[in-house]
Amino acid sequence: MHLGHIQGGILTDTLRTLFQNKFGNAGRGLVFPYNLIGTNGSTDFKSYSSSRLSHESLLHNTNKEFSSIGISGYSIGSKDSSAQLYLNPKFEYDSVRFYGLGHFAHSNVHIIPIQTFRTIRVKILKKENLTRISKRLKINKNELTRLNPKLNKIKFKPGKTISIKVKEYGFKPINGKQNDTLIQLLIKKNNLLHGIEFINNTPGIRVSGIGVNGARLKLFNFHDTFFKELKKINPDLIILAFGTNESYSGVSAIEFCLQISEFINKINNGTYKTSIIVASPPLSLLKKGQPNTYIAEYNQCIKKDCNRNQYAVFPLYDLLENIGGIKALKQQKLISGDNVHYTRKGYAWIAQQLYSSLMKYHK
Repeated sequence: MHLGHIQGGILTDTLRTLFQNKFGNAGRGLVFPYNLIGTNGSTDFKSYSSSRLSHESLLHNTNKEFSSIGISGYSIGSKDSSAQLYLNPKFEYDSVRFYGLGHFAHSNVHIIPIQTFRTIRVKILKKENLTRISKRLKINKNELTRLNPKLNKIKFKPGKTISIKVKEYGFKPINGKQNDTLIQLLIKKNNLLHGIEFINNTPGIRVSGIGVNGARLKLFNFHDTFFKELKKINPDLIILAFGTNESYSGVSAIEFCLQISEFINKINNGTYKTSIIVASPPLSLLKKGQPNTYIAEYNQCIKKDCNRNQYAVFPLYDLLENIGGIKALKQQKLISGDNVHYTRKGYAWIAQQLYSSLMKYHK
């Protein structure tokens, strides 16, 4: 299991392919219907719904007394008495397991989605821009501008009403096998879906990717429901990949390592054991191109702390320094123009390095 500030799919898709090609496919692992809440996820899993949905993220829920956030870092529910979701896994599986609050009635249906479009009228609110509109409509910003190129050019004046083209989905029946069907899932009003795990009965590796854009490890530590559901999955290995967002929040190295210790203690107190690898954070620059000294300090702290907390270290920071640092990353197009996020090529490179490092110890 890979747990970090990057949403499942960007890095773990490559990692999953590498391991399953070597050891066999024990299942796709954990997924979440990211597209229904207007954010990015893997391309091999898509969801559809015409119901009115609500959702929460651990970025906006830090209440320890009542936590609706589970294994994916998100929850999704219905605003009405119930909601119908249609899940479209583009891979083979033998069984499926749902995580969340409540019972989730589901069945396979022989239908396929039919894409249509309609135009809606949207009134621009105070201080609203393209990003905020996409969040309000729960539509991915890139998809919104792809359907409406004019949005890149207009001025967003409060009170102005604009026309926006959006996707809609209908369904038609078909005759087909499992891979041609959708999973019809019923979510009742008081139920919350946290994640869906796809399992194969064959021996092999199952890689789950968990992440929330912008998240810090501290936010996962807030939610007891996350750890309860993690125990049910019971991964053999957890890879923690944090530090970038902590550095932009000014978190000290001591505090960062204390957050790692708290996470490990919650695992150990859950009466089950799993191996843990902590990846040192990747290189990045602060605002105005200033060196990110925070992650250099995190790197040293992780190395000193690993023996006391009994975790292994994937020295990503050192690997990136050894190939030439930020300058080399730019030349090889491994890091994006913001000098913080990496490109798809960059995340694939990181996945390959992680796989190669683990394989050195495979007997």
